[in-house]
Amino acid sequence: MAPGVLKQALAQQPFRPIRVFTGDGTSFEIKSREFCVLSPKGRTLVVFTGEGNGSGNGDDEQMRLVDVFLITKLETEGRSDTFSFAQGPEGP
Repeated sequence: MAPGVLKQALAQQPFRPIRVFTGDGTSFEIKSREFCVLSPKGRTLVVFTGEGNGSGNGDDEQMRLVDVFLITKLETEGRSDTFSFAQGPEGP
């Protein structure tokens, strides 16, 4: 995915949680802007999730590093958009 497309999705007002899909079939949720950081050049996305071991001792937080170019799809509540490198949303 082109970094500009991801930046546009993260800038939506009001923000809605975003489900990110990668080329290997995995997916995860960005719950709010505070849970992610896009690198200055837009190549790497850092996402903090609560998908830890469930022990309740602070180990529940995990960090994912994602190559933005390996993102294949973004879904927001009530809408599914597929993005390509040169285009914006192709969804409904």
